[in-house]
Order: sequence, then structure tokens, then C-alpha cells
Amino acid sequence: MRMKALAGYGAVMVAVGIASALITALLMNILERKSEAKNPYVRLVEVNENDTDPQKWGVNWPKQYESYRLTALTTRTRFGGHGGSEALPEQKIERDPWLKRMFLGYAFSIDYRDRRGHAYMLQDQEETKRLTKPQTGSCLHCHASVMPLYRELGGGDALAGLEKTYQMSYQELNAKLHESGHAHPVSCVDCHDPGTMKLRVTRPGFLKGIQALAQSVGVDLFPTYNTGNNVFVAPNRREEFPNNTPFGTAPQNSRGTWLSSPYVVWPWNVRPCSRNSSPWSAV
Repeated sequence: MRMKALAGYGAVMVAVGIASALITALLMNILERKSEAKNPYVRLVEVNENDTDPQKWGVNWPKQYESYRLTALTTRTRFGGHGGSEALPEQKIERDPWLKRMFLGYAFSIDYRDRRGHAYMLQDQEETKRLTKPQTGSCLHCHASVMPLYRELGGGDALAGLEKTYQMSYQELNAKLHESGHAHPVSCVDCHDPGTMKLRVTRPGFLKGIQALAQSVGVDLFPTYNTGNNVFVAPNRREEFPNNTPFGTAPQNSRGTWLSSPYVVWPWNVRPCSRNSSPWSAV
């Protein structure tokens, strides 16, 4: 009987030990997952507003960097397409002569090629024959990681820097871009906050245009970071709706009828802004 009692006691101790180990492992796993939720990535290098090289960002976010590199691969649709195997994409205006007729008088009638990936957006612009005609430096606004150069030209104010580029030729501003060390296509820092990785809008020309559009329907609001909701803006009104609201479609009011007043649906959230303030100075 005594041996049975000792065996039973031992079995209970083993079971308690196993249960304790499992509970401990579960608690450690929960704590680990909570920590991962607070810090979803390991920051191996510091990146800031002036880090325009996507390869440096790739040290912290390798999966995202690999997806960025995929933009150099061949992609084709029935409308055309190109990868990186040839020196330059095929000429659309040679394949479809009607495009040349349509663009007569514009530089696109000289050189209009198939599109290719994001990785080539600066290189293809630098090599286009459209540059044989006068082009201002403002063309770099949407093709290069140009925000540090804007801030440099504007003494810290990106909008002031952008406005100076209208007075420069493309070649002059492009040379400054290369001298500054920021000659990269639109890069990670242009769409992501380097501290939090949240999506954001940084282009001063775009922000200025969107602010003017918002004010045209009577609101002092402009879009900033994507928080998952669409924003309905009408004269002196602002409402948020789930992001499944069709873009460009006025949502329904509480009675289920379509709103008929002028509206704009932003595919991101907005924050208040005075008409006289400068939203782009903080980006």
C-alpha cells in the first residue's frame, strides 16, 4: 500500500511539473506575442527623413524590400509592359501611330514608351528623348526621392524648395539630386514614416492640390495618413465611413438615401488644417 501511495504521489508530482511547464511556456509565448505586437520588426539600423536609399531600409524590413525589388521584373498586360532586360522599353508611338498624332505639339510625340516597374521610374525619365525639349525641374516631383533636396533648397521648407524648382531646368535639378546623394526612384521614406512605418503623403505639390480641392467644397481639411477609413467631405461636413465605401461614391445618410450635395471621398483620414498653415512643413 505504501509503495502504491508513493507511486501515486510521484505521478501527481510529475503531472504538476508538466502542467507547470506547459503553463509557463504558454505565458512566455503570450508575452512574446504581445512584445511582437508592440514591436513588429527588429530595428537593426536607424533610418530618418534623409535616408532615401531603399537598401538601407531593407535591413530592418527585408520582406518589404524584396517586394520593392520585384518592381524591376518583367510585367506584361494586353496594354503593353516591360521588365528590365532591354535598355529601354518599346516605343508606344511606333507600335500605335495614333498616339503620336494625338500628342503632336507635346514632348510625348517624340518619345512615349511602354511602362516598366517602379525601380526604373527615375532612370527612364533621365533617358527619355522628351528631355531634348525644355523641361523644368518640377518633373522630378513624382519620379525621385526628392524631399531632402526640396528641404535643402527651401531652407527646411519643402514647399518653398518645390517652388524654386520651377525656375530650374530638369538637367540642373537632376544634377543637384545626384550631388546630394539622393538620386533614387520614389523610395520607402516617401510613403512611410521612418519612426513608425505608418503610411503618409509627403509630396508638397499633391498636398497643396488636395487642400485646394477640399477648400473648393467648403472644408478646411486635407488628407494625411491612411488610418483605414474613407472620409466623406461636403460643404461644412466631414464623416468617416469604412474603407469598403466605393471611392468617388457618396455614402448613404441615416435614412438610406444618397447624399446629393457636392462631395469628395478621400481614401484616407484627414486632420484639421488652417487655410493659412503649411501642412507639408511637418512631413
